[in-house]
Amino acid sequence: MLQLQVLLITVFSLQLQAKVYRPILNSSSSTGVTFSIPYTAGTHDGFSSKIDGLVETDNNDQLRSAQFMVPINSLTTSNKTRDCHMLEALGLDYKTSQFPEKHVCNSQDRLPNSGVNSVVYPNIAFQFQSFTQVPAVPLQVGVPTKAIVRAVLQIHGVTRQLNALPIQVTKSVVRGQTVLRVQSRFQLSLQDYQIIVKPVKIGPFSFGVGDTVSVNLDLSLRELVGK
Repeated sequence: MLQLQVLLITVFSLQLQAKVYRPILNSSSSTGVTFSIPYTAGTHDGFSSKIDGLVETDNNDQLRSAQFMVPINSLTTSNKTRDCHMLEALGLDYKTSQFPEKHVCNSQDRLPNSGVNSVVYPNIAFQFQSFTQVPAVPLQVGVPTKAIVRAVLQIHGVTRQLNALPIQVTKSVVRGQTVLRVQSRFQLSLQDYQIIVKPVKIGPFSFGVGDTVSVNLDLSLRELVGK
């Protein structure tokens, strides 16, 4: 009887074994996260393709867990000075840093590696918690599957709940490997994460940013085989 119980537990465990997917990262990849934020004279657009993390599904390709991490030093707006100011806003501890009283980037548009003006919060972290709207069917090759999820997002050391995050997942097979494309569009408030972006003054003019950031996630992940 004991051997039968062990066998049943083993079979049940194998049925529940997760499939694990990791982001496809290479220099030619066009997937990642893009963002835009309005400012006095228009819109700043930025991008990062250096996303780490994993997605787990069950054997029926139903989402079980997902977590992603974006290093803030990978975010770029194609302007070194502006990118360093973004690092100030996202990465520094305002309680100990000289920022936001003044900008602390040096003449090479860099922050120090240590001291009160060094980065304390180096990453943006996302973690899936549960579905608020479960997909009607398991993932099928070539068929976009939409869902609404509940997740948490941590930026600048502040963690906030995202209660109705729309996602779309498309399954494909590339050179014999299963690939998931995960897409999502949402907005977030800088104030919610206690982020201060110091205005830039040019002569008599002051250029500041708005509070709402538009985010577009478009990420391809490859199944890990023989993990």
